[in-house]
Amino acid sequence: MSSVSQPQMNHGIPDQPTVTPHALDVPGEPTDMEPAPRDTVFTLPRILRFAGALSVVSAMSLFLLQGWSEGNDVMRYLKLLGQTALLCAGGLALSHGLRETKGARVFFGLALLSIPANFTILGALIYSIAPIDGVTGSYPAFAQWTIGDASAIGLTVVLATAALALVARFCFAVMARASASSLAMGFLLLNAVLLVPLRASTFAAALALVGALAAMVLTRRLTRHDVALSTPEGRFALTALFAPTLIIAVRSLAFYDVSALAITLVLATGFAGLRHLATLPSRGERLVTFLNGLSLPLAALTALAAAASLERVLYGEWLPAAASLVFAALAGDVARRAQPLWLHRLSIGLISTALALGFIGSALLNSALVASAALLFVGLLLLGASALLKRGTPALSGSVMIIAAMLHGGPSVLDALMHANWMALSALGVTAVIAGSILERRGSEWGGLLKQWQQRVATSLAA
Repeated sequence: MSSVSQPQMNHGIPDQPTVTPHALDVPGEPTDMEPAPRDTVFTLPRILRFAGALSVVSAMSLFLLQGWSEGNDVMRYLKLLGQTALLCAGGLALSHGLRETKGARVFFGLALLSIPANFTILGALIYSIAPIDGVTGSYPAFAQWTIGDASAIGLTVVLATAALALVARFCFAVMARASASSLAMGFLLLNAVLLVPLRASTFAAALALVGALAAMVLTRRLTRHDVALSTPEGRFALTALFAPTLIIAVRSLAFYDVSALAITLVLATGFAGLRHLATLPSRGERLVTFLNGLSLPLAALTALAAAASLERVLYGEWLPAAASLVFAALAGDVARRAQPLWLHRLSIGLISTALALGFIGSALLNSALVASAALLFVGLLLLGASALLKRGTPALSGSVMIIAAMLHGGPSVLDALMHANWMALSALGVTAVIAGSILERRGSEWGGLLKQWQQRVATSLAA
């Protein structure tokens, strides 16, 4: 006889109604069962907000630029400073008067981006009276800024910096309140680089590289502690840190004679920027793959520019080898952090091919025995890397390089042996015997160390 299970009753306590997760859903809010609508970029409110902001900025610019040619360049600069103040005032009016916070953020963002423009003009005024390098460039009419009275520039810089510091602090507080002080301080220091009266392309590119690296370090440090920096406003605040570096690079490339070293530094800055973006947290896999893939051709351009900049230091026949070494260093960094296996293999293949082509090209241009030795040495390194990484392309490139080294330096070695005396041959034989004895004694120990190193490399690549 089957027994029917009865529900257990709590004595003296009435049954409580069952509360499901759906009972807590707020009407009109997306739930777990209903996915939230996707946030599209080109919505009508955003288009209207952008068009309105552009219209207001244009109107303020026309108002300020009336009588632009009247007065000296200090008066012209004060008008631009007034535009920054009007942008802040417009944001305050929208946020407190109309309660329109999103539109207010647009004005605060424009005010923040106008700060590097203000520092750029201040730097031009300083350079007009105290150029350190004395470099002259071809300026368009809007970029010609001069000041006649040297005593006026000091007061202008102090007052403008104080005003712009307040604007930066307020705008960053709107976008990322917890990190506002650090962002404002770093932003002002990066903008201060624009005041340095140097215009030579090499020095300017070096300043741009240092500024970009400083901005990357600050960005990485702040994103570890402030979650608000992952919001669109926070990302905009972090992106604004790189505006001074971009201005320095564009100004140097557009208005002054550019050297090969300056191009190398600018390309290296771009490579460092792509690496910074690819290694930031909360990046999608496709975006990281795209950034890493884009780094490879940029590494090739950087290597070619670096070889061109070393033309006065190295002999011409060694430039292909130098370019291949620079590319191998940059592409090796990409291969180390490349997540998809195909991109890792592509990076290793490009490195092996570049080294083979570079050193074979240098050997063809140089008949000295040292070129054959360098070719043989790098070929042996590629064979070792092939065994370590378990990739076939380095082995193929290394074998080709070893064969090329034998063909290139073999006749010279045979000729040296034919003309060598018995003492040189005896020394060579003794050296070979000693090397064999050491290898036999330490071979097993070195093999174990090599296996441990191989396991560490494989673990780091898998991570």
